[in-house]
Amino acid sequence: MINFKIFGNKPQVHIKHVLIILISLFFPMILLILNYTWSNESITNQEEERLVTKLGLFLKNAPMSSNQFQKYADKILLINVSNDKELINVKDYQGIDKGNLDITNRGKLADFLNKTNNKHRYILLDIAFNPNHESPFNDEKLYQAINNTKNIVLPIIKDKDSYIIPKFSDNIGFASYQNSIFTNRFIKYSYLENDSLPSIALKMGNQLLGTQLEKKGMFYYDNDRLAWNSIILDHPIKPLLKYNSIGEFNYFDLGVDILQVMPNSQIENFVENKIIIIGDFDDRDLHPTIYGEIPGALIIYNAFLALENGQHIVVESIWISLYIIYLLLILFYFLNFDKKCILALKRVLIKSANIRRIKSFFEKISLKNMFFTIISDYLKIGLLFTSLSVLYFLIYGVHIEILGTSSIFATLIVIRNLYTNFKLIKKNDI
Repeated sequence: MINFKIFGNKPQVHIKHVLIILISLFFPMILLILNYTWSNESITNQEEERLVTKLGLFLKNAPMSSNQFQKYADKILLINVSNDKELINVKDYQGIDKGNLDITNRGKLADFLNKTNNKHRYILLDIAFNPNHESPFNDEKLYQAINNTKNIVLPIIKDKDSYIIPKFSDNIGFASYQNSIFTNRFIKYSYLENDSLPSIALKMGNQLLGTQLEKKGMFYYDNDRLAWNSIILDHPIKPLLKYNSIGEFNYFDLGVDILQVMPNSQIENFVENKIIIIGDFDDRDLHPTIYGEIPGALIIYNAFLALENGQHIVVESIWISLYIIYLLLILFYFLNFDKKCILALKRVLIKSANIRRIKSFFEKISLKNMFFTIISDYLKIGLLFTSLSVLYFLIYGVHIEILGTSSIFATLIVIRNLYTNFKLIKKNDI
C-alpha cells in the first residue's frame, strides 16, 4: 500500500513505495524472459519432463492425443528402406580393408527418384549418407538422380563433435534426436542447431511454408513474429505398424511394395503432389518417446507439422495471462495486497463450515510446525504452476517451461515467512 502524506493539496509519495511499484511491475517481465529462455533450451528440466510424461501418458488414449496418421495419409507417402540393403567394402583411415558393411541400397533409391518424374510435392530423404561409405556402382547414379529431383532435402548427422555431411546434395538440414538426461526419451525438438544451423524440419518449413526462423539478440523470430526455437513435440503421428487394422499399408517397403510391382506410370500417380518421407521405419532409426518408439523420419515430419500449425509462434495471450498471474502473486504474497481481499471475501467464505475447519486445521499445524509451513508453501505454488502448465497445453497445445518459476516464487515466499516470523519472535522477546 502507498501512504500519502498530505501537505495542502499535494500528495507526497515515498521513494520506497515507488521502488516497490517498479519492482512489482518489472519482476514479472524478468520471470517471463526466464520462461522464454528455459523453454528454448534443447533439454527439459526434470520437473517439466515428469509433467510432460505423465500428461502424455494420461492423454495417450484420449481423442485429442490419438494417432492422427489417417488425417495426413492423403498428403504423405511413407517409404521404408530398412529392408533394401547393399554390401560395400569399408577401409580404415590408412586405406586398409576392414570388411563389408550393409548400407541403404543406393541403386534402388536412384531408380525410385527417377521414376517419380518430379510429380511429388516434396521428398524428405532421411538417410545418413556417410561420405566415407562409397558404393562404386551406385554413387554416381544416385548423385545424378538427386540433382535431377526437385524439392528434396537430406540430413546432416552429428557424430560426437563432428558433422556427417552428405555428398549428394547441397539442400541439407540438421537431423538430431537428443534424448533427455533423465528418462532417455526424445522430448524436445530444436529448429536451429547452435542458433544457426537449420534443422531438416525447418528446411521443409522454409521451402513449403515460407518459415524464416532466425535469432535476433536473445529472441527468435519467424517473419518478425516472436517464436520458439525448441518445442516439446506432441507427435500427432505416433508409432506405426506396417499395416493398419484393416490390412492397408501405413508405410511401404521400397523394393517389394513399389519398385518390384508398380510400373512407372503407377509410381507417378502414386507420388503425385505428396510429401514423400523415406527412412528406416522398423529397424535402426527408432527413438524412444512417451508414446513408444517413433522413427526419426516421422519425428522430423511431426516437427514440420508443428511449424505448419503455428505451434512455434509465441501466443501473446499466454504472456499477458502469465504476466498478470505473476503480478498478482507478488501483490498477494509480498505486498500484503491480499489482506483487504481476504477481509472482503471472509464474510462469504466464513459461512462455509468445511472451509472454516480446513482453514483452522492448517493454521494450527502451521503455528506448531515451521517445516510443514515451508513444505506447504512449495506444494501450493507447485500445484498452481503445474495446473497452469497443463491448462496452457490443453488450450494452446504447447508446453511452456514455467515450473522453474514456481521454485523461485516458493523460495521467496519461504524467505518472507521466515523473516516475518523472525521479526515477530524478536518483537515478543522485547
